[in-house]
Amino acid sequence: MQPVSKVLFSAFVASLWFTSFTTYALPTSPRLLKDFDISRHLFRRIAVRDTITTPAGQTVTSDYLGFVATNPTDQPWTASFSAPFNPGMYCDLSSGKLENGACTGYTIYVGFAGKVNIEVPPQSSISVKTEAVVPNPSLGTIPNPRGLDLETRQVSSTSTSGLAEVTFTTAVFAGWSDYPFIVGSSPELGAWDNNYAIALQVTEETYPFYTATVSLPVNTRVEYKFIRKAPHGGIRSEVGENRVLEGYAPGTYNVASVWKA
Repeated sequence: MQPVSKVLFSAFVASLWFTSFTTYALPTSPRLLKDFDISRHLFRRIAVRDTITTPAGQTVTSDYLGFVATNPTDQPWTASFSAPFNPGMYCDLSSGKLENGACTGYTIYVGFAGKVNIEVPPQSSISVKTEAVVPNPSLGTIPNPRGLDLETRQVSSTSTSGLAEVTFTTAVFAGWSDYPFIVGSSPELGAWDNNYAIALQVTEETYPFYTATVSLPVNTRVEYKFIRKAPHGGIRSEVGENRVLEGYAPGTYNVASVWKA
């Protein structure tokens, strides 16, 4: 009779072999199809290393552990490709290192569905590992191609409702199945009840900037936090102290921030 450890190992190998030949049924919903394609792309790339080479000799090699882009020419090289890991800000390990949660070199942005746009200097390289994610990047380092107003300021001093109309914008590197909300001390923000939290909105074009506009009473102190809800009901909150708004007069305001990991 075989030892239990050998039996368990054989069952594990058999499950891997079966999984590799499993045929998946494609979902019919366009939204689900997009999610499925992304998931399958990530799954297939776990064991595959892809290399892209240009006629000039520039290369990008990537797998689930990271990517390396090299430019042996005398001219800057702009490259666009998809990396098989999560959106976020990563440290370029060719120019610096991750130290105390901050990158001492350049940061590289990986966007929705792993999209990467980089410029590699002449005779140089960029190296990114998935473990070198910058947990709390500054707002100004995150690309803003749509030109969203990310300045925290009073936009107008007038309000037809007599309330403070506050547009909250926060950068959250979340997936389509991980939904950011805002919840706070005032009834308008759910009175700390996550069931009544306000959903933040995003599009593929504005990702990773999520927004919500809320009418709040003036001249009051409001505490709030951003949370993330998963489809199965799990909730994850920002770390650190509550965020605070106070002393707002009637008008419209922008409040911009980055999710605190």
